[in-house]
Amino acid sequence: MGIWLQHSAALTTLISVFFAVVTAIIGFTINQSRLRREFTQNIMLQRLSNPDLARASQLIANRVANNDSYPVAPPDDDENRLVIMLLSYYEFVAVAYLRGDLNEKTVKRQAQKAIKSTFEIARAYITERRSALNRPKLYKELEALAKRF
Repeated sequence: MGIWLQHSAALTTLISVFFAVVTAIIGFTINQSRLRREFTQNIMLQRLSNPDLARASQLIANRVANNDSYPVAPPDDDENRLVIMLLSYYEFVAVAYLRGDLNEKTVKRQAQKAIKSTFEIARAYITERRSALNRPKLYKELEALAKRF
């Protein structure tokens, strides 16, 4: 017992440093989680705030509502550009999601159905683009995420 009394100041300091480090680690972890959620929300918001992505989303949503797949030969260049933009956006989201860079719950809540239905509606179009561009892995992460959902 005497040794504890002799070194009580050092022991108290050691305990204080330990709790300070634990508190700092917990605070850092909570802050990182919050920042990741905010980053994810900003990425998800792009689909709604970018006029072209919003138009492309509406175009696909109309096809989903009509239970109609996206044509292999798009009706016009502007629509083709919009769909490619949306697929590329979802590919970006899929890559980040599968790497763990995005908050999983946020992506699922905000885009799960849209990602899955977009891939399903555009499946034949994607297959044709892969063939035409000789890029068999085009939108592979999007496909993997759509299947995962």
